[in-house]
This record gives sequence, structure tokens and C-alpha cells, in this order.
Amino acid sequence: MHQGLPMRDNLSRRGCDVDRIFPMCGNGVETILHALFLCPIAQLVWKVSPLRLEVFVGLGESFMDWVKFFALKFTDDLWWALFWSLLWGIWLNKNAWVFENRNLEAVNVVERAISKMGEFNAANENVKLDTLVIRGGEKRWQAPRDGWFQVNSDAAVFEEGKIGCGWVMRDSVGDVMVATMCLMDGGMAVDEAEAVALRHAVKIAIEAGLLDFVAGSDNLKLIDHLKKGLKENTSFGNIVADILDVVYVCRRVVFNHVCMDGNRVAHKLAHLSREYNDIKSLD
Repeated sequence: MHQGLPMRDNLSRRGCDVDRIFPMCGNGVETILHALFLCPIAQLVWKVSPLRLEVFVGLGESFMDWVKFFALKFTDDLWWALFWSLLWGIWLNKNAWVFENRNLEAVNVVERAISKMGEFNAANENVKLDTLVIRGGEKRWQAPRDGWFQVNSDAAVFEEGKIGCGWVMRDSVGDVMVATMCLMDGGMAVDEAEAVALRHAVKIAIEAGLLDFVAGSDNLKLIDHLKKGLKENTSFGNIVADILDVVYVCRRVVFNHVCMDGNRVAHKLAHLSREYNDIKSLD
């Protein structure tokens, strides 16, 4: 990464007669930092990804400055696996634009990165924790097996210090049993809000008598912590511990990471909750 890639800025410094502006966005000189982070197209990928990164936070003058900043904040292997996968996806998207005149939407770049990472993990790891199982990276909603139920959750963090939660429960043929949303007080981080949403969804499912179900979320960090049974001494870790304790009464529970397209209904309910002041169920 140390000025070794054929970026337009590097080529110009070596005497090549090239336009130094990054043609994909036209907003700055084509450096590795701009192409992978500062370009508005790349920024959108980082923002909509499960990592929810704001690239200007802690950003230094080089690629390594940026990586070192986050190395001090994040130590989880899965977080870094997705980070490098997204980085590679942004680079491939740049090449597709340059050589094929083709540009993927940010969501598609994220989904491909998650899918590639899932394929890698599946080839290296097959984890089962008693009744807890992980599946991952489903791009569209899929019905569970006969006799099982699907519970999807999502959360939205609003500027006024409130969070919205959305849940939808379906049976094995795809019919909606319950669709619920709720607006709550509490200015919390996205990961905590996603964990709160899933905890509520699991509790509602159990209260409804469902003891065999798939619990889906598009938050990769949350699913990874549930997979590993991690109970950290943090607000997020305490919520994860609550979820693991609650599902102890179930016969079989599958924690499943789904892509955003596979979680659209719960996502829309979470944002729609802003229009209501209490729990709202849709018939």
C-alpha cells in the first residue's frame, strides 16, 4: 500500500502524463486513500455496511493511519474479516467501473463482501453451540423448515435520542403471524439498539409459545457474539447475555445473519415506529 499501486497520483509523480483526478467521482486526486475511503461512493459502502463506519472519524493522512486508528478500537476477528472483505469489494468495484464501465450499488458491494466472507468462514469453521446454530449471509428471506418459525428484527437510531424496533414472525409457509414495532427512549449505539431489538423479538416469540425458531438480524457483530456465546462486561455484552439466557428455555434456536434485502420488513417497521409512541401491532 506504500505508493505501490498504479493510482493516478502515483503515476503522475513518476512522470506519466495522466489526469490525477479520480474519474469515478471527480471529487479529488486519485490516491489509495481517496479511492478506498474518501470517495463518496466508498464512504456510502462503509456507512451502510454492518460496520457502520464514518470514514472521517480518526482519519489520518494515509491508509495506515486509518487502519491503526480502528485497530485501537476493534479487536474482534470477524470485524476485521469484514473490514478487509469490504476493502477488497470497493477495489473490485473501482476496477469494474474503470475497465467495464460498470458500477455496483453500495448495498450490492456490501452483500458481496459478506457473502465472500461467509464462504471463507464456512470453509474453515462449522460451529454448533448445543441448541444454538449459526447460518449466515442470506440475501433474501427464506422460509424455515416445517414446524419452525422465522423471527426477524431490526432497529433504527433516531437523532432525537430514541430508537425504533421492528419485528416480524412468519411460519414455515411464509405467512406472517405477528408484525410489531415499538419506539423507545435511549440514546444508544447502533449495535446496542440491534441487540435490544433482537432481545424483544426473542421474548415475544417465546411468550407466543414458539420454542423452535430462527432468529434473524442483519447485524453481523451481534450474530457473531451470539455464535461464540460472548458475554462481555459492556452494555452490548449484557444484552447479548440476556438473549442467551432467554433462549435457554427453547428446544431449538438458530441465530441467522441475513443481508439487508432479507430483512426489509423488520427494517421498514423499525423506521415506521417513529410515527407511534408505543407498541403497535399490524394485523
